[in-house]
Amino acid sequence: MISYIRGYYVITVEGVSVERFLNHLMRNGIKVYNVKKISSTKIEFHLEREDIKAFKNVYRGSNFQVKIKQSTGLPFILRRIYKNKGMWICGVISLFLLIMTSQFVTDIYIQVPEGIKKEDIRKELYQVGLK
Repeated sequence: MISYIRGYYVITVEGVSVERFLNHLMRNGIKVYNVKKISSTKIEFHLEREDIKAFKNVYRGSNFQVKIKQSTGLPFILRRIYKNKGMWICGVISLFLLIMTSQFVTDIYIQVPEGIKKEDIRKELYQVGLK
């Protein structure tokens, strides 16, 4: 839960002797967890959002293929919402205007066919709850 609030990346690394690369990451103080070995040359692990810059610095000199498979967490969701803030603001304004305009009913016109009295219909509507 804490890692979801902070945000984390799911990263796959492919290359020869990926275990050495993983040990090198840990020696440099990069927190790696949920390590899964997919094949003999490929691993998948989770990396905290704060450690991504240090990870890039360590990765630059190596011969591994690194792919960020997924970015998960609250900071990434908030970033997506922030990017679409115009849509959210327009949606809130539209909803507010819809609620405001639905509050005003000015007149009710009753059109009845011949033979039915308007007073009887008004009494019936008043009993139901419409005035």
